[in-house]
Amino acid sequence: MNNKLKIAGAAFASALFAGSALAEISLNPNLSVDGYAAGSAQYSRYKYEAGGNTDDSTMDLDAVRLNANFKYDKTSAKISLYSPAGDDVVVPEAYVSYDFGNGIVATAGRFLTWAGYESFDIPALNAITYADEWTGIIPSHHDGVKVTYTFDNFTVGGAVLDSVYGPTAYRGDGDINKGSLGAELYFGYNDQTFSAAATIGYQHDHVHGLLDEHISSDDTFYVNIWGQYYIDSSKTTLGIEVNYQQADAWTSPFSVPALIDSDIYTAQVSVKQAITEKWAITGRLSGGQLDADNIPDKASFVKATVAPSLTLTENLEVRGEVSYTTFDKTPYDDGFFVGVQAVFKF
Repeated sequence: MNNKLKIAGAAFASALFAGSALAEISLNPNLSVDGYAAGSAQYSRYKYEAGGNTDDSTMDLDAVRLNANFKYDKTSAKISLYSPAGDDVVVPEAYVSYDFGNGIVATAGRFLTWAGYESFDIPALNAITYADEWTGIIPSHHDGVKVTYTFDNFTVGGAVLDSVYGPTAYRGDGDINKGSLGAELYFGYNDQTFSAAATIGYQHDHVHGLLDEHISSDDTFYVNIWGQYYIDSSKTTLGIEVNYQQADAWTSPFSVPALIDSDIYTAQVSVKQAITEKWAITGRLSGGQLDADNIPDKASFVKATVAPSLTLTENLEVRGEVSYTTFDKTPYDDGFFVGVQAVFKF
């Protein structure tokens, strides 16, 4: 519930939120830097279905990020240093892009998934926590090659990846042995007032032992669809998102094969309302359902969130959040979260 590990995002969506864009600092005509730092005070409490509860209080850094952006003629590159909670430094993005002209851009390296209405990066979020209690349904960073084609207000793209999902939020699994690959297809539309996107992803993970015996196979398929509409007259942003993930996990422990299938559905609707030039408030309702062979009943959650925000300067924002979650057929009965977060961006 602390959400120090941000694992979802869509740069295409996040750029549409007011005040979310990072302000690049130009070092020379070909090189610029940008980034952010965020810290928060949070309290979370979960009540168990069987009785009792667990709670946690923190006051800590949430993340620090520094991006270096290079551009020369038709070639551009980006490398990012990211430290979750001020701990170890990781490299979530490191890629090179080439613009062929006519809207076609090819990219190779490590980059962020296309999927997700809520951004990986904290400044582009409207709340402290994510809408989805089961955040693993949205991929994050991975390694591979992608091509996008932009025409009019549309963008389409395809990617071949080492994996869709990785062992952490900051990279893919790095394994392409015996066809262990991933792929994503993307379609997006943006006219500044209305925007929408759909991403379809698939990965196959094939694990062999020391004697090349087949130990396990995992096949995962997901669909992410979101839409956003901005009403200029009232300064209102409406958002909606639906997700579906289907996974088949085949294992052969002690030569006794087992197949586990799971289906996850999640969705959210949100409204962000500007009150003044500096104050805004976001209301969000989200929910999800999990159906898996290894659990007797379908598990589900429903989460309600209210998140006010105050833009102090172009570079500094303070936001708060109160959220309440109910669970069914899980170890938890309900959950409560309250927090305050400060975000500095440059």
